[in-house]
Amino acid sequence: MLEELSSQNIKEGEISELEDQLKSFEHASDILTGISESLQLISNDQNGISTLLGIWKSKLAKISSFHPTLDAIYNRIEGLIIETQDLEVEMESLGSSLELDPSELEITRARVDTYHQLLSKHKVSSIEELLEIQNHLAQFSQSFEKLEEEIADLEKKEEILEKACQKDAEILTEKRKESAKEMTQELQDSLFFLAMCHLLQFHRWLCSGLRYFARQ
Repeated sequence: MLEELSSQNIKEGEISELEDQLKSFEHASDILTGISESLQLISNDQNGISTLLGIWKSKLAKISSFHPTLDAIYNRIEGLIIETQDLEVEMESLGSSLELDPSELEITRARVDTYHQLLSKHKVSSIEELLEIQNHLAQFSQSFEKLEEEIADLEKKEEILEKACQKDAEILTEKRKESAKEMTQELQDSLFFLAMCHLLQFHRWLCSGLRYFARQ
């Protein structure tokens, strides 16, 4: 899930921009028609807005100096002419930007569809919530990776401890074997000594008996 979200390179606010862009692309024909008609209204040589404003300006130029209000109106008309020229340039630029490759429209539509699929899948309504889910998953993933590292470290320590215990057990076994040998030898020595004592006593008893019968 985290990989899916991370691979999409989700950006805050992008879906709104893409939807606006897609709407413009899908209605490009209508927009271009409206721009073309508007530009004709502005730049028509006979009765275009620019022509009419120019005539208006020239008419007031002759009388603007006769009254402060007329001078103010004249200045405002100059401002309108400049604004109209700026609007004309801006609309021409917009018209040029809408002449796009059909593949660009499909790329934008696919990107918007991807966002909507992610929103539906994760049951949220905004990109901000998607990013929050992604951040939580990333934090969980980091915690899980850290836990795995700790488990691996504990396993290594357990292996080392197990080897140490095995070695100690082997040493203890050897010591027990040596102790058992010593105890066996001591027991054999004790039994031999005891046997010799009994044999000596038997020998003394036998000799004593023989002497007694010899006297008789």
